[in-house]
Amino acid sequence: GLRVVLPMFILVFLSSIGGWALAGYEAPDEYDANDEVMRNRKIRQTIDFNRTAGALLDLPMDCLDKAILDSINASSVTFDDGATVDVIDSIESVVGFIQDVRQDVSECAENAEYIGQLIQEVSLQVELEFVSQDLTFDWIRCWNETRFGPIMTAYIPTEKQLLAAQTQALFYESSWEQSFDSWYDLYLDEAKANSTSGNLTLDELEVVFSKALSQATGRGGCQVNQAGTTWFFFTVMTTVGYGNQAPVSTGGRCLVATFGFFTIICFGAILANTGNIVAVIYDDLVKKFNLTPLSRPLWSCLFWAVLTACWTLGLGAFALRFWKNRLPSFDVPSPQDARWFAYISTTTVGLGDYFLEPEVMFAADALYFSFIYLVAFTFFAAFLTRLSDYILGYFFPDAGEVLKLRLEKSNFGVVQKQTEKHHEGQIQSADGETGPTTDDDNSFGSSEDLVDMLVKYVKSPARTLGIVGREEELLLELLKRVKEERLELKYMGARPAIRHQMASRNLGSLATSVANLETK
Repeated sequence: GLRVVLPMFILVFLSSIGGWALAGYEAPDEYDANDEVMRNRKIRQTIDFNRTAGALLDLPMDCLDKAILDSINASSVTFDDGATVDVIDSIESVVGFIQDVRQDVSECAENAEYIGQLIQEVSLQVELEFVSQDLTFDWIRCWNETRFGPIMTAYIPTEKQLLAAQTQALFYESSWEQSFDSWYDLYLDEAKANSTSGNLTLDELEVVFSKALSQATGRGGCQVNQAGTTWFFFTVMTTVGYGNQAPVSTGGRCLVATFGFFTIICFGAILANTGNIVAVIYDDLVKKFNLTPLSRPLWSCLFWAVLTACWTLGLGAFALRFWKNRLPSFDVPSPQDARWFAYISTTTVGLGDYFLEPEVMFAADALYFSFIYLVAFTFFAAFLTRLSDYILGYFFPDAGEVLKLRLEKSNFGVVQKQTEKHHEGQIQSADGETGPTTDDDNSFGSSEDLVDMLVKYVKSPARTLGIVGREEELLLELLKRVKEERLELKYMGARPAIRHQMASRNLGSLATSVANLETK
């Protein structure tokens, strides 16, 4: 059990180290991005485009009033005693006056309509741009630590801490506004102190606003989101990679490319080792409880497929419970979506349409989800191994024998035979006997000679790897001869007399060999 669990702890530990280091590179960039979003929102609140557009649309009426007033002033004469005499004394003058006013108003209205449409288009574009900008908390966590407790020690969250994690955006906005107001008051006092008249112009107020805007930040009260960064690095290590977050800094990308690649290698090696251990445990349980059908390739493949499917459904149930506890009701995926998420996670596809939100993930979540994923990967790897064995065994039954023949003809096979001859010579010289010194298959002699040689190797005090390998070769040669003789008996059905004769000879020879082996 320790050989299976301990490597999993090592993988989670590597993910934690990688996530902590990565957050050091990515957190400053996320602070800057959130501050930029808040600056844009402040500009949008300060410059009221709709009010400006409305004033421009009312401009024609203002133009009319001005034109009438100018015409009235131009159509009267004031004398020295203050008396005013109207000079409009004919209908023609009135008509001309009205036509002039209409011309002025028409020109003014055309300009106002064009400018108003332009401002409305800009206003709509700016609103859409600002709406699409949201605060992110992939690498950082922000809340009032005096009220909700320290961020770094929130392993298993309380209800208040869950609420704080869900409302991080409100806390960041409030912190940024307080920072802006403080800087604005500071720069305003400085500008008034430097002003000779004591009253600031619009240009000076704009400078004060710009300075406060550039200095304001909401990062006060924020810490590294250790759980979220650990989970991200775990998805990198396991090659799931949902794509909901990614490093943008040069240092962060270099870290993922180097240490992340190292963790991928570790994950592959540990997963292969864990799969082998699980396979051995499975075979032992099958033998212990005499479950013979499950030892067959097809049934073994089906067993691991069912086990993987059941565990995947369990992963989907855990993910659905996580979403229900951490997200608003309108953002919670359906049970069908949760099962789809579990499938793309177990198969390491990781499409990214559904993922575990890092801003509401805590250390306990990252820990038990990591183990659930690792167990799912182990089961899936065991299933793929059994499936490949079944396919290769069904479509390529002689692949193992062909590989063995090629290996024997290679340099490795020659060196192995020379090593075996050397150890064989050592044993023969120790016993004062001579034995076979050639590599010919017939050099072993009869089955009785094979048994004698095997006994000699077993009794040898020198237990080296070469001697053990030689013992295995002798046993395989003995089994090979028995198999060949059985095949000969099988294919001689048309000659009963010969078959009976060979059967008697082979059975007698085999019985003698086994008796000699038991005696010695």
